[in-house]
Amino acid sequence: MSDLPYQFDFRHYRRRLAQPLRTAHGEWREREGVIIRLTDSSGAHGYGEIAPIPSFGSETLKSCHTLCSAFGPVVTRDELLGAVLPCVRFAIGSALAMLAGFGWGGSRGGTR
Repeated sequence: MSDLPYQFDFRHYRRRLAQPLRTAHGEWREREGVIIRLTDSSGAHGYGEIAPIPSFGSETLKSCHTLCSAFGPVVTRDELLGAVLPCVRFAIGSALAMLAGFGWGGSRGGTR
């Protein structure tokens, strides 16, 4: 597979839950994370969500945001796949899968 560049965007979100979610680690009243968007050379978009769970301890939202900031606006597939944080890798994989036609109903080439 070629290593053509992708445009890379990300946005932070924070949403209040309609009802608090009670877990063994406490109560969640809101959820926050980062939505990433990859755009390929044809203009198709693929999306992924970064939403670390603090009690899992693998990474923090701040560390994910820092990594996304380090990517810059144009990245290659190899650069993306070099991400070391699990939640970021999952989001990148989701966005690439969508661009490959495996997301949101299987429409080839992501969304436009």
